Amino acid sequence: MLAVADEPALAELLAKPVSLAEVVLRLRTLLRHAGMDVASPGPSLVIGALILDEGNHEVTRGGRRIDLTTVEFDLLRFPMRTPARC
Repeated sequence: MLAVADEPALAELLAKPVSLAEVVLRLRTLLRHAGMDVASPGPSLVIGALILDEGNHEVTRGGRRIDLTTVEFDLLRFPMRTPARC
């Protein structure tokens, strides 16, 4: 395990091997909590606290990642893209 922390209270344990996508997501979250603007590499759909990042195929709610299958991601994306039809 790899410990990542600025302060002991913020320590997180990452099990190796760590995927690059998880590292990027955690870095974005840390930067966002630090008040820094974090640009996403692709278009994002946002409804309230739910963010669907089409460029990275990632979904977060309240800053926490939600793991979805490809089918689940596509099923969630449709109503977010076309809310008037749903």
